[in-house]
Amino acid sequence: MKTQRGVGLIELMISITIGLFLILGLGTMFYAMRETSNSRNGLSDLQDSERMAMMFLGSAVQGAGSFPIGTAPSFNTATLEFPAASTADYTFLSSQSINGQTGATAGTDKLTIRFRSNPAAAGVGAIQGCSSSITTTNTLYTNTFSVSGGNLVCEQTQGGATTTTPMVPGVAGMTVLYGVDPTNSGSVTGYVTASSVTNWSSVKTVNVTLDFTNPLFGQQPSQPATVSFSRTIAVMNAI
Repeated sequence: MKTQRGVGLIELMISITIGLFLILGLGTMFYAMRETSNSRNGLSDLQDSERMAMMFLGSAVQGAGSFPIGTAPSFNTATLEFPAASTADYTFLSSQSINGQTGATAGTDKLTIRFRSNPAAAGVGAIQGCSSSITTTNTLYTNTFSVSGGNLVCEQTQGGATTTTPMVPGVAGMTVLYGVDPTNSGSVTGYVTASSVTNWSSVKTVNVTLDFTNPLFGQQPSQPATVSFSRTIAVMNAI
């Protein structure tokens, strides 16, 4: 009688053990690659959000106080174009085009700008932060920027109608400081909160700090929940 030969129990257990180690190694490698890919995508989205948010805010602040010049002999003036106005979010004196509100807690500041539309002028249509559709000449627009529901939000008032538009996602907070030149020396002497501004015509620059949700939080050790990005923007009509 011939002896039957095959795989013994010990050999089978060794083979299974080796196979499990190989599967575990492949699984660990796949997980690490997926996490690396997610981190890169998250950082890329973060950079896009930073760029977009500062583009909207930069355009708005730089265009604050803009209005069509008009034609002789009836040249327009800031006093005529920007009348006094007041709401729960802002109080504007006559000719004032920029205002802010210091939040009750960190990261809850608000920034408001005003401008008059002039679609006929090249590039002027990019001033606003809420909408890209400006078709009526010399119309007063008021834009208030704030953070709500994890978004940078822009509330636009025009002709008595108000619309609120989420602009950029992933924003956890906004802090705004104002560079003031109280003696009109031509140079900013300090940065203060909105509640500390005594003369809004002395504001020459605006420093905006946005707190973005960190895509690496919880994935890598010692990563903070948010990352901050700042930009100092010149108020062009105040220079």
